[in-house]
Amino acid sequence: MGLSFYNTGFLFDVSSFKNKRAGCIVTSLKRMQRIAFFLGMIVLVSTSNCSFGQGKGIDKAVIHTPGVMADACKTGIENFLVHEYGVSSVKADYRKHTVTVSWYTNRTNIENIKTALANMGYDADDVSAEPDAYKKLLPACKPAMIPMKDSTVRK
Repeated sequence: MGLSFYNTGFLFDVSSFKNKRAGCIVTSLKRMQRIAFFLGMIVLVSTSNCSFGQGKGIDKAVIHTPGVMADACKTGIENFLVHEYGVSSVKADYRKHTVTVSWYTNRTNIENIKTALANMGYDADDVSAEPDAYKKLLPACKPAMIPMKDSTVRK
């Protein structure tokens, strides 16, 4: 009678229970694979944007600027140039009379940066300051004597 007891269906069939449990495990693995796939795609997309950003070249130059003579001049130049299109960083040194600029090469160039300094009223290497802008500079930012291109002296 013990054999007929199993055939009546009162007890679970062990083989069908294992199959149902295995089906749940397979379903969970498929879900985990989908989640891993989507997380991988998110990581791939986010790092691809970073790799495109690395293609931008950054260049750096030190510009001789004799008008940078005080902390106020330094602050004014840094605040102005950092907002120029393509400029990534600016550091002015009033002791050495220089401005160190870093910029994205695909957005601007050194001549545009020197022109921006000249439009502020400062001489920048070989680019002379705009006379009207020079007159508006703070007195501490005006060197006593700056030779101009036409060999006259400005006071």
